[in-house]
Amino acid sequence: MTQKLFDHHGSVEFDWDKIEGEVNPEAVAMEIVVGVISFVLAFVYSGTAKPQTAYRRFLAITYIVRPDLLPKKSMGNLGKELGVVKSEIARHVNSIRDELKLHGRNLIPVAARLRIKAGQLKSREAKKSSRKKNEKRKTI
Repeated sequence: MTQKLFDHHGSVEFDWDKIEGEVNPEAVAMEIVVGVISFVLAFVYSGTAKPQTAYRRFLAITYIVRPDLLPKKSMGNLGKELGVVKSEIARHVNSIRDELKLHGRNLIPVAARLRIKAGQLKSREAKKSSRKKNEKRKTI
């Protein structure tokens, strides 16, 4: 493929085929697949020597990226199958989501999580102030 490039000397015809050679789509696809699998395995096993933790991290990546591979599986169901509580699965999913900046269709977006958290804090503060008012009334 020849491309016309421009620099401060003017235009230049540049032949990319002399550098890149013939491109084999199957070889490129295989390189991409090997790269992705290598990354996932390195990421899953990074920082842990326990196969159980690596397996949970792999399930968390799958839950985020390809939830269709885990049909009708909630975090609670996955936890039951693995013999751990739902919060353990959620912890892995949240840490991987935040670490890799991934967004899955089963996950609540960051902005919505912040709104939910703000609502929870507001509700908690309202309950605290209500309790304080009730305590003052009882002591009088």
